[in-house]
Amino acid sequence: MSEAQSILPEVAAIIRHLFRADGVEIGFETTAPDIDGWDSVSHTFLILSIEERFGITFPIDKIHDMENVGDLCRILAGLLEGRA
Repeated sequence: MSEAQSILPEVAAIIRHLFRADGVEIGFETTAPDIDGWDSVSHTFLILSIEERFGITFPIDKIHDMENVGDLCRILAGLLEGRA
């Protein structure tokens, strides 16, 4: 299992909590339009929640590279491994 795959359940839990999306299936291909209330403003709150939980800071250029949950998990995994 890759680091990104191992991070997915916790990232999905944060998304479900933040967007009150209990029971919603969240995978690597999930995008903002798939989740009610996930817009550019709430994306900022999501990023801040993930940064706080994992003790990292996303570089601004990496935030703009996120097209789906998989991208978010891969970037997060890279930051946790010190290579992003």
